[in-house]
Amino acid sequence: MLAVFLGLISGCGYSLTGKGTGQIKDRKIAVSMFANRTFQSSIEGKLRLALVSELASRGSHAEPGSNDLVMNGEIESLSIDTAAFSSADKAMLYRVSMSVMIQLTENTSGKVIWKSSESLVQEYPAGADLALQRNAHDAALSALCGKMARAVVNRMDQAF
Repeated sequence: MLAVFLGLISGCGYSLTGKGTGQIKDRKIAVSMFANRTFQSSIEGKLRLALVSELASRGSHAEPGSNDLVMNGEIESLSIDTAAFSSADKAMLYRVSMSVMIQLTENTSGKVIWKSSESLVQEYPAGADLALQRNAHDAALSALCGKMARAVVNRMDQAF
């Protein structure tokens, strides 16, 4: 009986996913527009939006004004390759790859407190209809930015 009671009051050690556990929770973080070193227009806006959304979902305040930290970086590369072909040698699957360098700086001192480079891929189907193909490409870029934001914030949260 005593063991059951001790087990209940000690807790299980698990926490809700999506909630920040590191130093970034409840911090005000300004997310700057990233430099875009690619030929893909507007990818920096999609990435910034995904980062702001991911930080907000974890309890950080990603807002302009008096901030504790500033996040900035650059999109170093974005490439699109054919990942799979049909028996008739037509593209069936594309793969988009993105590499990002990102850093977190203390606003008051200007000291870089965290820096990382991340690379991720996202696949999407090829299609004969150009409009559908463009929609699939845009959706893949948005999904890739979301995956990148989750990966970056996870790494940043674990580093503290």
